[in-house]
Amino acid sequence: MARILVVDDNDLVLQTVRTMLERAGHQAVTAVNGLDGLRQLRSASFDLVITDILMPELEGLEMTRAVRQYSSAMTGGPSGRNPSGRSAGPDYLRMARTLGATRTIEKPFTGPQLLALVAECLSTSTER
Repeated sequence: MARILVVDDNDLVLQTVRTMLERAGHQAVTAVNGLDGLRQLRSASFDLVITDILMPELEGLEMTRAVRQYSSAMTGGPSGRNPSGRSAGPDYLRMARTLGATRTIEKPFTGPQLLALVAECLSTSTER
């Protein structure tokens, strides 16, 4: 299937996403922050990069902008809305789309939601 780089500073999220992707038949490589992710991206080829937005070292928004030259990007994080739909801060997902993310996903997400968006991203990248 696809070779996917997963970048997140939360080890539980990182390992959970990796396991979901591998069970779906993908090869998943992990990075613990944006700088580590960029190092991996520059040294190997990936079909898709999934990155958290809020991380130390290099945030996901910067990572998304950098990824555009190498691969498709999918970002995950807070939407900037509270449960009632009112603004609760910056809308990082909208910012990520503006910077070139192919798809975004709001945390927390389910395995089926993640895998559906991964499939969309991969089909979009093959259409280019």
